[in-house]
Amino acid sequence: MLSERGWRPAEPWLRSCLYVPGTRLDWVVRAVDSGADAIVLDLEDSVAASSKERARRDVAALLDGRAVAPSGPYLLVRVNPWESGLTDADLDAVIQGPLLGVLLPKVHSRVDVERLDARLSSLESARGLTVGSILIRPMLESALGLQNVFEIAGASNRVGYIGAGGAADSDFARAIGYRATDGGLETLYIRSRVLLAARAAAIPFPMTSAWFGVRDLDGLRRYANRERDIGYMGMFAIHPSHVAIANEIFGPSLQDIERWSAIVQAVQDASRRGTSVAVVGGVMVDSGHADYATMMLTLAARLRPLAPADQG
Repeated sequence: MLSERGWRPAEPWLRSCLYVPGTRLDWVVRAVDSGADAIVLDLEDSVAASSKERARRDVAALLDGRAVAPSGPYLLVRVNPWESGLTDADLDAVIQGPLLGVLLPKVHSRVDVERLDARLSSLESARGLTVGSILIRPMLESALGLQNVFEIAGASNRVGYIGAGGAADSDFARAIGYRATDGGLETLYIRSRVLLAARAAAIPFPMTSAWFGVRDLDGLRRYANRERDIGYMGMFAIHPSHVAIANEIFGPSLQDIERWSAIVQAVQDASRRGTSVAVVGGVMVDSGHADYATMMLTLAARLRPLAPADQG
C-alpha cells in the first residue's frame, strides 16, 4: 500500500480486535466464532509473571501450527514492554508467517518504535519473511507517549491502528487522571489529537481502545458510537459479546453499501450526460463523493462477511 511515507505493509480494516490471554488459548475457538476481524494473543497484562514463559511457548506453538484457518481472523500478538526485559524473548518466539502485527505496550517515544522496527527486520530477514511485512501497533499509555504521538505515528512505515480511547479504569485513564463520563468530553481533545496524528501519518484505520464493562453492552454501544463519530474505524475488545456491536458500529451497514453503490452509479450516469453532479436521496453528490464511495466499497469487500448484527 502506498502512502505519504512510501511503501508500507497492507493494513486491513479491522472493525474488531479481540484479546485472548496467552494462557487461555482454548478460548481461541470461541474468539473465531465471535466474528472478530482479528485476535490479539496476549503475553502482557492478562498473563501472570509466573506464566509468561508458558504463554510465550503456547502462543508460538499456535502460530507455528497455524491453528486458525486461513480464512479466519488476522492474528496479532501483544508482547511485553521494553522496560520488562521480556520483549526480545517474546519476539524471538512469535515472529512467524501468519502474524499480522505486534502490539507494543507503554510506548513513550519514537525510539521505542524504531527499536522494535529494527528487531522485526532482523527476525523477518532471518526467517525468510518479507522485511517490513509485520505491522506495529504502539500502545499509548502514558502522558509522555500521548504528547509524542505524531512522532510515534511516523516513526516507522510499519505503524498502524494507532489510537486512544477514553474508557474508565485503563492505563490511559490512570496516566491522565480523568474521571470517565458517558459524554467523553474529558478525553475529547486527546482522542482527537491522536486521531489527527494517525491521519497525518497516513494510517488508514485508527482503532480505539477496549470497553472494560464486560456486561455493560449499552455502555459499550454508547462508547463505540462516540469513538466512531469522531473518526475511529475500529476498536479492541475484551469479551466475545463485544464483537458484534463493534462490527456493527465501525463497519458498513447494508444501507451504507447501498448508498455508496447508488452514489457511484448516479455519478457515472451523470458523467455520460456530460456532468459530474447528481442527486442521491435528495442530496447533491459529485465525483469526489463517488471516489470516496468507490474506496469504501473496495474496503468493505475485504471485510469478513456481514453477520446479521452488522446489517443495521
